Amino acid sequence: MDANKLAAAGLYFTNKTDIVRCAFCGVEVGYWENGQYALKEHQRWSPFCEFAKVLGAGNIPIRSNDEPEKSPEQPTEMCAALNSS
Repeated sequence: MDANKLAAAGLYFTNKTDIVRCAFCGVEVGYWENGQYALKEHQRWSPFCEFAKVLGAGNIPIRSNDEPEKSPEQPTEMCAALNSS
């Protein structure tokens, strides 16, 4: 299993055979076979892990046909400190 793909799925090696652990939910997955995907196995064994659920969503924006596309000048997010005085 490729270390970069494991890391992208939130997993890291435990130095015990081929067992990996999620840095967020703590699930351990091992006994990997050819053709398995780190994210799919993570979601299979820990379906409620918030990290794996967000990755599984694909982060693809959905827009209806009648919704206008935002121009590059319009910010999609805005963070600012609020001054309460």
